[in-house]
Amino acid sequence: NDDLHTRSALSPAVDRLRVASRSALEDPGPMVSAIAEMREAIDRHVEEVEESFLRVVERSAPRLIHRTLQLREEHDEMRRLLTQIRVPGSEEELTRARRQIDVLARLVERHRDRGADVMFQAYNTDLGSGD
Repeated sequence: NDDLHTRSALSPAVDRLRVASRSALEDPGPMVSAIAEMREAIDRHVEEVEESFLRVVERSAPRLIHRTLQLREEHDEMRRLLTQIRVPGSEEELTRARRQIDVLARLVERHRDRGADVMFQAYNTDLGSGD
């Protein structure tokens, strides 16, 4: 399923951002690329998940709408967090960037878990049974 593939692409993108931050003071290029890759991963995820999975759940399992709204809000939060991450020019900025990357990584992990839970609830009770 492309939605599952896209959703799982968020975690590797965050990991690459974390790795790139390690050498950002010496070589900012990889971090610039990793930020762009993370933005693209979020955009693809949002486009594919909101246009397909979330709409299907909202139509077929209205009892889960509050959960889908939470997932949509997390998409906005991921984008907001990413805009705050800057390529560091000093140790202090590097520390701040790493903290921000950690916050983004935790959100991506929580989002993945919540999305999987919504998928499980929707497909096992509403969509999968044809209700």
